[in-house]
Amino acid sequence: MADPAHDRLAVELERIIQSRIANGTLLIPSLPVACEKGLAALKDPECSQRRLVGVLERDPVICASIVRAANVAAFGSVGVRNLDQSLTRLGTARVKVILLEHGARQLFHVKAEVDQVLA
Repeated sequence: MADPAHDRLAVELERIIQSRIANGTLLIPSLPVACEKGLAALKDPECSQRRLVGVLERDPVICASIVRAANVAAFGSVGVRNLDQSLTRLGTARVKVILLEHGARQLFHVKAEVDQVLA
């Protein structure tokens, strides 16, 4: 059974999006450049860890997140101090998750700012 409130919301949302597209005011934020480049590097089977470090070290916040994740208690008592060691400890799957989390946080932060501007 269809929910009339849901249907009205969907129609209104579609109207707003189409209106903003027509007016050129629809803002679609993108992932931060470092996240995009890092994710692209992780997809490339020819990408070396050295190249990945070079891509990621351009964003100190991402580096700090990766090093912090590598130093959690679950990985033992010997801490890592640099990005290269952190990447080795975490592996590509976990680094990909960290990049996506960082990117999503940035997107939602931008969305909140956009909502304030458009309100």
